[in-house]
Amino acid sequence: MVTCPDLYCLPHPYRVTRPTSDPWDYTIPCQSGHLYPHGDGLLAWSSDCRSPLVGRVLAVPGTVLEQDGDDGVNVSFPVSALEQVAALVHPKRKRRVSEKLRSHLTEIGRKTRFQHGVQVERHALGRDLMTLDDQSIDPTIPSVSRPSKHH
Repeated sequence: MVTCPDLYCLPHPYRVTRPTSDPWDYTIPCQSGHLYPHGDGLLAWSSDCRSPLVGRVLAVPGTVLEQDGDDGVNVSFPVSALEQVAALVHPKRKRRVSEKLRSHLTEIGRKTRFQHGVQVERHALGRDLMTLDDQSIDPTIPSVSRPSKHH
């Protein structure tokens, strides 16, 4: 049985997209194309254009041209060649935030954070909002009249 390479256990924390729960559908977006599992101990790069980059990727030892098309190629390679291929295709990495920056962002977002059970009482311009329970019309809120569609 062929086992799927785990994209989450690669040497660098790359950004993995998961359209389904099947690990064979996971991809790593790159600058031009994406990486994906190809077989037992194999990954592949699918390009989204024809460029000189294809020749440089094929020059990496262990790469195999699987499919050649007008709009791009599919190249398979062993997981051990990922470092060399990644240096060429530039896979996107996970965003990392330091603890200091995380705490700073948490603090500045505290004022605007949604709190369960608390309803906003004021309009963005400082005017009171009408609630559904309120039967009166607030005269401070101007009414908007639309032009008639009849000529």
